[in-house]
Amino acid sequence: MGLRARSLTCPPIVQSDCTVVCQDGICVEGVDGDGDGWIVAAGGCDDNDPDVFPGNPEICDGKDNDCNGKVDQLDVDVSIMCLPGGQNVLEMECYGVEGCRAAECVSGYYGDNCENEYSCNGIAASAPTVCSGNGACVDQNVCLCNSGWWGSECDQN
Repeated sequence: MGLRARSLTCPPIVQSDCTVVCQDGICVEGVDGDGDGWIVAAGGCDDNDPDVFPGNPEICDGKDNDCNGKVDQLDVDVSIMCLPGGQNVLEMECYGVEGCRAAECVSGYYGDNCENEYSCNGIAASAPTVCSGNGACVDQNVCLCNSGWWGSECDQN
């Protein structure tokens, strides 16, 4: 037996057995397999995933969360889909099913989510004494010396 629509007076909710969905006084019978309040016949697009239904916010997960036919669509601001994962992240990017990753890290950090801090000669990039206090640690064991300073640890002028 297929889904059928019938006109009834009922509240705009899924009935207790999740077989009748009512909207604007029109009820559609079917099975809400994931319990999200939507069935395919009434506008849902995936009855096996409770995170996919009309009006749901789009997030970076490789799914069409809002049932608009687009997966991780570009018209949604990536800052909404991918909230920055930590204090060392300048920007995040959506990589679909792989999730969100840092697009850019603040100076001195690296990794998919900027979780690793560079060090130069055993001193953390954020330490005031890195590169003898005369430069910046821009990569693992790579000092970028201030003007007038040189050497692998920016200790000569």
